[in-house]
Amino acid sequence: MIYYSLFDSYNNALYRSSYGVFLRDFVQRILILVGLILVLVHIIDFDQYIIYYVFAICIPTLFILIHIIWHKSFDIKINYKFLKKPILTSMASVGLFGLLNSFSSIAVLQIDTIMVNMYLDSAAVGVYAITFYFGTLVLIPSKALNKIAPTLIAKAYKEKDLDTVKDIYYKSSGNLFLIGVLILLGLIVNLENIFSIIPRSYEDGKYVIVLIGLANLIKMGGGSNDSLITYSKYYKMTTAFLILLVILIILLNFIFIPPFGMTGAALASLIAIFIYNLAKFFFIKYKFGFNPYNYQFIIVIALSAIIYFIILALPDLESFIVEIIVDSIITTLLFYFSVRYLAIGSELNLFINQLSQKAIRIFKSKIK
Repeated sequence: MIYYSLFDSYNNALYRSSYGVFLRDFVQRILILVGLILVLVHIIDFDQYIIYYVFAICIPTLFILIHIIWHKSFDIKINYKFLKKPILTSMASVGLFGLLNSFSSIAVLQIDTIMVNMYLDSAAVGVYAITFYFGTLVLIPSKALNKIAPTLIAKAYKEKDLDTVKDIYYKSSGNLFLIGVLILLGLIVNLENIFSIIPRSYEDGKYVIVLIGLANLIKMGGGSNDSLITYSKYYKMTTAFLILLVILIILLNFIFIPPFGMTGAALASLIAIFIYNLAKFFFIKYKFGFNPYNYQFIIVIALSAIIYFIILALPDLESFIVEIIVDSIITTLLFYFSVRYLAIGSELNLFINQLSQKAIRIFKSKIK
């Protein structure tokens, strides 16, 4: 997995980010799912599954290495000539803060689980973890952008092209927010049906899905704000903001878990992420003068609330599977036709196409 991260980062720098996303978020998960089905139907036992699981984890690393070699981008020769003292100092500084950022990011993901276990029990941790991951579905669309945008932002900074940085920030904020709202709306309208699929014993985590979904929607609304700060001369602020987030999550968990249980942990995450993203917004506005938000964000939220009540008024169907499908289709159609004439809606496909074409164009120029 460490080698995968190395090769994937290198591949991203060559403007070929989509392949890594495909391997990790699709191929690897399909392989693991197939393995679980094989255990379920008793074709393999659990010990064999462990070997299969390791194989599934390793496959993306092998494939991305083959991909790099196939594109004639693999070279094991090391060039030490560029390693002068100024660049070594910069590399050491960036590397140190990168390690701190990684530690803080891991801590953020684990703190609430640890504190739920402290105050409640391991059964509550299991319920919280499962329902927490339902809420993270809102973040899935941002993964592809977060593979492409950092390389383009870094290049724009190098060329002192702040207009491109601004363009990516504005459009990523609007478009990711739009997609995030639709996914969260889909989760909320199907909330009761979700608990027809998973055991009712998980129902205590119902509001965890909503609150974590809202927290991740706030992240989506921030667009490429992390990359904007991380790849600027203010990269050290990324660490400061992450430390702030860790402190907030710990303090708020102490406040909210005792009275509200696992719902309190989710509420703590929501408030902490809101403050964290608000701090980054004010920092970017102060240092760069960028403000991507306008009245259309409020309109989208209002339209989503109306759609929710429309779906709520529909009669219940006998099959919860059919109801999930029907409600999801109606929600998607109503949402699409409601926002298609808004600027942030009409720019969505245009933005994705422009970003992809820009990455391809830069890559082709590098080859030449």
